[in-house]
Amino acid sequence: MALSWTDLGLILAASLWMAVPFLLALCLCVLVEMLFPSEELSLRDRLPGALFVLALPVSAAFIVPPFHAFWRFIECPILIDLRWMPDWLLLTTLILLWDFCNYWEHRFEHRFLWSFHAVHHAPTQLHAAHTYAHPVQLICQFFFKILPFSLLGLKGVAVPALAVVMVAFWNFFIHASTRLHVGPLRWLLVDNRFHRIHHSVETRHFDKNFAPVFSIWDQLFGTAHFPAPDEHPAVGLEDVRPPRSYFDLLVMPVRRAERKIAAGSVVESFADVSETRPVARSAA
Repeated sequence: MALSWTDLGLILAASLWMAVPFLLALCLCVLVEMLFPSEELSLRDRLPGALFVLALPVSAAFIVPPFHAFWRFIECPILIDLRWMPDWLLLTTLILLWDFCNYWEHRFEHRFLWSFHAVHHAPTQLHAAHTYAHPVQLICQFFFKILPFSLLGLKGVAVPALAVVMVAFWNFFIHASTRLHVGPLRWLLVDNRFHRIHHSVETRHFDKNFAPVFSIWDQLFGTAHFPAPDEHPAVGLEDVRPPRSYFDLLVMPVRRAERKIAAGSVVESFADVSETRPVARSAA
């Protein structure tokens, strides 16, 4: 079935509307940071990251529609019908499935798209607005999350929309600068202390704690590291500095490749994962 300009317009509009739940979730998490802070952060500190986060749905409006249009064109059938589920079970199932897909997408990005994903690991100070990513990762997200979820039969948009807001909030929370955490529930849920390990500069923490919502995936697949009560490592990377503008964020992988070439390193592709070791910094 051929897609009309109207269909493409609706896909574009849907991508842009994704900024709404992201903005709501970010505002809620910033409120948590302000009520229960672990360090002082100003609006100026948060603003660049917030703008980068909100720019992602706008970028998705231009990157995702061609893939979405092709997927609709081939008319792939629904493989799993979830319309029989009560709302509470459907909500739980969607979040579990999304988190499982995100876990493997995250591992894929570390292995094959590091030069792009490294942008997310650039900040040396974590807070809720530091959940931004390079727009190229949207393509990876399409194949790992949007396509699998398009195979599900769902009733309405209310429950999926709620799942998006809840997952977005939790993704902001695990990066948040707040003294709140889930304590012993960490065996089930990821929190900011658990996820900080993933951004750690320490070698023993590399490639640990990939999941954003449920720590069960890291436990099942051998990538979990549960932090000690006083374990608060510094974060950041040696060859990637935090972007100061959205243009910096876009060109960072190219500049990194240029630096490696200038230094005499061979860069075979942007998936090159060599020389990505972080530099040790004192904890904040």
